[in-house]
Amino acid sequence: MNEMAVELKERRVEYRLLIGLGALLVTSGVWAERMLISYDSDRRFFVADVIPFGESDWRQVGFLPPTSNARYFAQRTFEK
Repeated sequence: MNEMAVELKERRVEYRLLIGLGALLVTSGVWAERMLISYDSDRRFFVADVIPFGESDWRQVGFLPPTSNARYFAQRTFEK
């Protein structure tokens, strides 16, 4: 998760570390308070759970390909 935190900072994406969940909650931009990024150690890749607009339940996103590379994940998610 440290790698991901560095990548988010480089892209000026604000986040809050949720220690109990082992996840980063995005707190800025379009996904503010609606995206959790975590690392699935069993499958060895980063995953994002989101609450889509108009919904109230978290679900894993399908628009991001699974990857163990924090830079690639952050780039695909937050580059404009």
